[in-house]
Amino acid sequence: MTACGEVEVERWLYKDRADPTAHALAALDLRLGIVEGFWTQRAAEQASWVVTQMTPGKAEDLFERVGNMGPSKSSLDRLPKALGEHWEAQREQYEQVLREAIVVPEEARSVAVSIDGVLAPVDGGASPTEVRASAARAGRVSKGPAGYRELGCATIAFCDEQGDLISAIRFGRGPEPKKTTLKETLRADLHHILQQRPDLRLAKIADAGGDNWEYLGTLPAGPEIRFSGMFSGCVT
Repeated sequence: MTACGEVEVERWLYKDRADPTAHALAALDLRLGIVEGFWTQRAAEQASWVVTQMTPGKAEDLFERVGNMGPSKSSLDRLPKALGEHWEAQREQYEQVLREAIVVPEEARSVAVSIDGVLAPVDGGASPTEVRASAARAGRVSKGPAGYRELGCATIAFCDEQGDLISAIRFGRGPEPKKTTLKETLRADLHHILQQRPDLRLAKIADAGGDNWEYLGTLPAGPEIRFSGMFSGCVT
């Protein structure tokens, strides 16, 4: 699958016959950097961006209407999952590269750190009926939107002397107890920023969630702002 549509290419496959668990490899795919044995790099880049904006089903319809490449819903669904697995396997190295690329605006005078969570339906999770039935069997009452799980989200926002937002770094992670990985990433990025600009005034912002404030309390000292809802801004 190329950015201009499907291209059929014959290629030889190679496999280590001495290893019954070995997978067949296509030298041409490796040379060209074919992603998941199907996508050219340009096509994979376009498709992965589109499925960050809409569901795989809607993405399939979009590509059909645009008229260039025509990946199926299932292919569009598998691609981000495969990329996600690759990212997680080398997450720390990739995050370090991104961290070193952070540029603190010269006019920044404050930096605000905020962390929260948002409930979202997660594909492959238990259905609402199953969630409520499981709670009933355990003698509990199911509360909140059944079938949803909490995604972690956070921001690091830079503001000028008047408190106006200059730019922000936004973070998101899939469901994880206590948002452990998100917190580690946020802490490392903030440390890197304050090493560059120790003069920045730090503000910590979150809602009333106790776990969020336990974490924010471990960060360097600064004004604490509690409110209802997510925030992406600074203080004067």
